[in-house]
Amino acid sequence: MTIPLTCAQLADQIDDYLTCRPARADRAAITRHLARCPDCRATAATFRLLRALRGTPQPSRQLEQHLLSEFHRWLHPPVIR
Repeated sequence: MTIPLTCAQLADQIDDYLTCRPARADRAAITRHLARCPDCRATAATFRLLRALRGTPQPSRQLEQHLLSEFHRWLHPPVIR
């Protein structure tokens, strides 16, 4: 019988798990832990999102300023009198 992983042990291995690097036995233990722990499932989902965003290009400064300006105008429309 294997001893279940703790949340702290899983946290140390989650990046390896998501990139398919741990041994098969370790993957099974992590999968079992994730099946019973909603907090660690949320952590794993966050790591997946961060990994997905890692290579995302950043908008230019000009585009960022334009989008912020448009958003501000949407939040605070001009008052028509």
